[in-house]
Amino acid sequence: MINAPQNLYTKINPSQYPGGSPKDRVDPGNHPLPWEGRMDAGAFLRTIRQILFHPGKSFSGPSRPTWKKGLAFALPASFFASFFLNMGNFLSGRITLNTFCAQSLTGALNLVLLLGLEALILHLFLWRPLKSLGSTVGAVFYSLAVFPLFALPFIGRQLGMIWNLVIMVAAIANLHAIHPRKVVWAMAAPFILAWLGALSLSL
Repeated sequence: MINAPQNLYTKINPSQYPGGSPKDRVDPGNHPLPWEGRMDAGAFLRTIRQILFHPGKSFSGPSRPTWKKGLAFALPASFFASFFLNMGNFLSGRITLNTFCAQSLTGALNLVLLLGLEALILHLFLWRPLKSLGSTVGAVFYSLAVFPLFALPFIGRQLGMIWNLVIMVAAIANLHAIHPRKVVWAMAAPFILAWLGALSLSL
């Protein structure tokens, strides 16, 4: 009689595989941000609506925004934001059509670079681990979903900037499970340090 070996294989924990165990994986189709699951015009519009009206819900749960999808969202969103911000100057005749197009393009690129730098500084002042930097950058990029507000006459610029800050605070606080007050302090810290530095140089 031949005895078969008992341990023909070693049981491996599925969580050791990239993506974790099946129950830990997040279906892109169920992501709070439709753009993370599918990048098309419909998902773009649904993501804007989701972030504008439900900023906290958009960045809660086990799923996290990625910096790549956030950047892909920010590129067209930044163009529309710059387009609406310069529309008043064009309609009033203060700039020509060529200048309007050039300012919209350059303004969009500058806006993306500025938000990326802001996300990096914010992450550093929050003392978050490096592995979560991508989520912070992605959330800051997604805050550009406020660009439709810039199209409102008279108060669009101010309302858009205020709601952009609200979205960023809600998103970062939910992503890192911290109090919104800490996010506000992290946003204000670079300006406070710059002011103190300028004050010390002037003395």
